[in-house]
Amino acid sequence: FGIDPVYNNDVRTLKLEFSTDGGTTYGAPMTLQKARASGTAVVHVIPFGTAVAANSVRMTILDNWFGEPGNNGGQKVGLDEVRFLQ
Repeated sequence: FGIDPVYNNDVRTLKLEFSTDGGTTYGAPMTLQKARASGTAVVHVIPFGTAVAANSVRMTILDNWFGEPGNNGGQKVGLDEVRFLQ
């Protein structure tokens, strides 16, 4: 997950839903928390804790870092890249 280390408008909480039928139906959602960005930690790996089979993924961003100390922004959210690893 990429970020904006100056304003910390990066993703804080997101929901992922996985489909094995091309997006016709989705299984139970998985809610994930991402660590706050810093100038030195700009890439984050978020383990699922279990293997997930899917050919389609739906992502809903639920929260950013608005209102946290040191946050100069918050009116938007940024996400540069998402990669799913085996």
